[in-house]
Amino acid sequence: MVIYDHSNRFITFLFSGTDPEDVILNAFKTLDPDGTGTLPKDIFSGMLTSQADKFSEDEMNGMLSLAPIDADGNLDYKGLAYVMTHGADETEAEAAAEEEE
Repeated sequence: MVIYDHSNRFITFLFSGTDPEDVILNAFKTLDPDGTGTLPKDIFSGMLTSQADKFSEDEMNGMLSLAPIDADGNLDYKGLAYVMTHGADETEAEAAAEEEE
């Protein structure tokens, strides 16, 4: 379930696997007023580790390992929303794990 708090303009993710991709994308878009399709990884991480149901460092690292992140450190939230709703391609997940080693 994605909960969006209009007054504070941030989102809290409670991942239960029930939200469709468009709902997740709309929540991300509230943090992307320029419509770039990306969010700075550090800001995204900071939000999820300091707001509401705080992610642990391990949970955040697990989330970021699935998220496409560009050379400038921006998270492709469209790609992450896809992974959240459809699952990760095993080939991509294996490649990400190898890069971490």
